[in-house]
Parts: sequence; structure tokens; C-alpha cells
Amino acid sequence: MRISGVAGGTSVETSGLVNTGFESPEPEVALPLTLVEKLRLYPPPEGAVIYEYTAFGGVKVKVTLVPKSLWIQVVGKGSKRKVRATAAISEAEDEVLISDNLASALGIVPEDPRRGMWRFRWEGLKKLRTSARPEHWR
Repeated sequence: MRISGVAGGTSVETSGLVNTGFESPEPEVALPLTLVEKLRLYPPPEGAVIYEYTAFGGVKVKVTLVPKSLWIQVVGKGSKRKVRATAAISEAEDEVLISDNLASALGIVPEDPRRGMWRFRWEGLKKLRTSARPEHWR
């Protein structure tokens, strides 16, 4: 996926994990601090808000939200959408996490999560794609 700042500047290509348990009211992408620094969103710009998320097992995690600050696009043949998304900056994450809402907006349909198989909503069931290798930002 390609992540670009709405205000221009830096763009980064990396893998992202679709996490349907990461529910959000609008398209959101959780980003590790190291990646956020590359995108020049750290320190957080004016308008950023600190929010408390409940993670797996009820663990509370503080996240800095930068509303509608990014453009997200799946890189590759068949990609048709570029979606504006909110950055969720987390010191606890080391990889990019795609919220349920962002996955839906991008047209991503997980078909076999264990094997990393997916497709775009507008493609037939026979057009399965293999996920990219995870990229960890430490």
C-alpha cells in the first residue's frame, strides 16, 4: 500500500494488515511511530487528538489521531481507489493496521485470512491475491 500525506511531501510504500477487529467510524490506519516520523506527522500537527483505544484483552492504549491526514492506496493491478484516512499513531504497534472501515473503502475483501488470500470487491471469486510479507517498523 502507498501512504501519502494529504499536505504533500513524503510517500511510503509498505504492507498493511487488514484487521476487522480494528473497528472505526471512518477510514483509519494505525501507524507505528517510526513510520509516522518518515511521513513527517511527528510531532503531531495541530488538530491531533489523543484517544484511548481498547486493545485485545481489554488493554487500554493511548493513540494520537490526526484526522483525515493521509491518502491510502493499494499498490498493484486492479487498484481503483485512493482513500483519505485518519492516522492513528501508536507507540505500541510495529506494523501498519488497516481498520475495517478503511478496508471496506479500499474494496479489500479478506477471503482466507490464515493463508493471506484476498481480493478486491469488484473482482470475481477466482481472482485471489496473496498478501505481501509483513513489514515491521521498529
